[in-house]
Amino acid sequence: MRIGKTIKIGIIDDNPLIIKSLDFALSSFDKPDFSVLFTLNSLTELGRLKNAIYEPDVIICDINMPKTTGIKGLQLLKKRFPNCMIIIHSDADDKFTIIEAIHAGAHGYMRKGLNNQELFYAILNVVEGCLYISPILTKKIFEIIEFQTYHYGALTPRESQIVDGITKGLSYKMIGFKLNISINTVREHIKRIYKKLNINSKGELLSMDKSINYAIA
Repeated sequence: MRIGKTIKIGIIDDNPLIIKSLDFALSSFDKPDFSVLFTLNSLTELGRLKNAIYEPDVIICDINMPKTTGIKGLQLLKKRFPNCMIIIHSDADDKFTIIEAIHAGAHGYMRKGLNNQELFYAILNVVEGCLYISPILTKKIFEIIEFQTYHYGALTPRESQIVDGITKGLSYKMIGFKLNISINTVREHIKRIYKKLNINSKGELLSMDKSINYAIA
């Protein structure tokens, strides 16, 4: 997109004060111009934007709102506006949420309370095709990569094979069959794996594996 033209913006947030603050900040810039096409209090209001005039270049959206939220909300936005850049603007700064949102198609992730200059910079970055994450949040991404890859590195080759089987959806019995070990041996390995990774369940293991893959993809 040529930056010299007006950049059309959509804002979605269930907090009227946030919407007002963003609208006011965007109106203070003149190069380039920002035009707020619409503001919504919920993703459930997307249905009323059927006219072709409601085709923004960028949508600034909270990820935690009533009824439709999170990754499901991102999917709805991408379906309705396939050519639009989506910037998540949220208080949620959990590292898993950030990584998952980017992997699901968000082009930027900003923490609420940012200054006007960062807002301006984030919009220009995503419009030019770059990924933008608030600097204060970028550190969290590297922390999860460093912490979890370190712990994965502590696994033995056999333990890594078992983790691979679990992440592929294999049962303990099937893992044992493939590795030519008993199901009780598989369970003993899993106990040691959980201890090394500082987790307590299969769900945590799958979440950890997914987060690392998201972060390095």
